[in-house]
Amino acid sequence: TVGDESIADSVAREQACTGVFGEFIADFLEQSAHIASEELRAKAVAEETARQKCEMEQQEARLKNEAEVVARAEELARRREAEIQAQKAEEARRQAAEARDTEARLEAQ
Repeated sequence: TVGDESIADSVAREQACTGVFGEFIADFLEQSAHIASEELRAKAVAEETARQKCEMEQQEARLKNEAEVVARAEELARRREAEIQAQKAEEARRQAAEARDTEARLEAQ
């Protein structure tokens, strides 16, 4: 009948619209999930990059501290060597003065 065809057409159109809308919703949800997955991946990469940067900065600070310790140790070693050389020179002068004094006393006798 004419009324039945109209109802059947209406139901068919509604089902077609619901199918298209359902596909749209499914596509939207799939794209949203993909975007969220990419955002999580980007966040994980950013966190890993930040962690690696922090580790590199810590390593750089350790190396700088070690270099400063080595430089101080080298400076102390240079100073100690200079003190030793100064003591040796003073001892050599003292011995030379004693030798001159002894020679002068021997000549005076």
